[in-house]
Amino acid sequence: MTPLLLGATALAGSLSLDLSADRGPISGGTLADGALVLADEEARLDLAALTSAEGTLRLVVEEGSFELGLGAASWKADYRAGGGITLGEGSLPFPHGHRLWQVREEPVIELGADYWETGGMLHADLLVYEGAWWLFWSGIMSPGYGYRQVGLATSTDTVRWTRHADNPVITIDYGAGYDGVHNHMPTVTVDDDGGLQMHLACYQNNVGNRICGAESEDGLSWTKQGVLLDLGASGDFDEDSLRCPEVIRTEDGGWHMLYYGTVGDEHYGPTGYATSADGLSWTKHGAFTDKAGRLECPGLVQTPYGIEGWHNCADALCYIRSDGDMTIWELETTPDIVKDWAPWSSGYVQGPSIVLDGNTYTMVFNAYSYDTGLERLAWAETEPAPGAELELGFTWDGERLSVAMDDGPALEAVVAEAEGLVFGAEGRVRLLSLELSWEEASSGDGGGTDGGATDGGAGDGGTDGGSADGGTDGGSADGGTDGGSADGGTGGADGGTGGADPDGEPKGGCGCQAGGAASLLALLPGLLLAGRRRR
Repeated sequence: MTPLLLGATALAGSLSLDLSADRGPISGGTLADGALVLADEEARLDLAALTSAEGTLRLVVEEGSFELGLGAASWKADYRAGGGITLGEGSLPFPHGHRLWQVREEPVIELGADYWETGGMLHADLLVYEGAWWLFWSGIMSPGYGYRQVGLATSTDTVRWTRHADNPVITIDYGAGYDGVHNHMPTVTVDDDGGLQMHLACYQNNVGNRICGAESEDGLSWTKQGVLLDLGASGDFDEDSLRCPEVIRTEDGGWHMLYYGTVGDEHYGPTGYATSADGLSWTKHGAFTDKAGRLECPGLVQTPYGIEGWHNCADALCYIRSDGDMTIWELETTPDIVKDWAPWSSGYVQGPSIVLDGNTYTMVFNAYSYDTGLERLAWAETEPAPGAELELGFTWDGERLSVAMDDGPALEAVVAEAEGLVFGAEGRVRLLSLELSWEEASSGDGGGTDGGATDGGAGDGGTDGGSADGGTDGGSADGGTDGGSADGGTGGADGGTGGADPDGEPKGGCGCQAGGAASLLALLPGLLLAGRRRR
């Protein structure tokens, strides 16, 4: 008696479609407008059982949402209000280029009646702390360049704000000491103990601006810490002033600061970089831009796409991004937010502070009016912006599906089995192109050992004749190594090209190219399956 061994063969396939002209084997949708258009409908690409797949899909969501399904999992880009990107339990906000800023018509908070802020509000910092929204800002005593101090307001809905009863929370020592003129441009960070650390520019008469600090256990009562970053040495880019600090803590717990320095009577200068292990003791690393290329008063936020931010560019706000090196930034020159959406913003906008709350980016910044000469605080939020082309890259290794959009971070989900792709639209989606590679597997009775019945081909009918269940030159029962295939056929498993059962009907479906209905050629005529091709 000869043993029966189980074997499997894998088929590889690839598909490249320009969906403006050819839907290929995809069912559903309409070829129109230079794409395969889905309007509140589903399209399918059915394949045999797969063991792995990978591909790239280019598309445009003109409205609504799009889903890419593989097996039991679906990746979704929902461009409706408040939507984002999801797969399984994972979620992401949309990447830059797929977000649109919506600016409120009215200021965040009206100008105060107290003496210290009647001249305007600017250089705000926004954060979520202890379950509420906290807003710090620089209040100006009189329009222009009057004394500046820091105020605080809190909110649970971002619409109704309550000023702190003891404002300003950071005062100045009028005319004396390191902060005799200004405490302004605050940036507030949560420390390791759950308290707050503030860094701000402090101005001293006949000295200039330096970077000072203050700390608080509850955000309400603050203790000043004096000068933390002093003026540079003679010849340094910051020998006369340090202004507009922005502090961010990265995922490793490190503290990072960007600021700009000046020499002489300049108002702006190159952007400098400093680091700290505790937010108190700082090490300068010099300037990494020149004056013209400075990042002016940036607001930064850690996101799944790296460190993102916005900064002053002329009289508007432009996008910047870093992969983690705080001295290397991608800069966009087309503004995301511009002035003059309301009468009180006719002059310029500047000084952004950003919070990522779920899928929504929220920004506070100041806007200036030429008519009144006053600065006020503005509020903007992002909404998904359909209409931009996107690229999906997806892979499935037989266990996990991974999908990334526009080279962003991937979302993953467990997928045990799959037999094709499903494209779904709620709204209107235009599919532009598809590149797909995959492997398909089938298994069955496979070869045996030498020996067995004499004088014959394969069991159940072989190419060389002979007795049933036997094989010439040692064909094993139900298939031999040098004889006929198992259950008929030459060299194949479960039914090959030359095999038949005793009543003359072809047997089974082999894992070879010419096999039965489950093979890929029966589903996708004309595809070359002999090898795997990648672009």
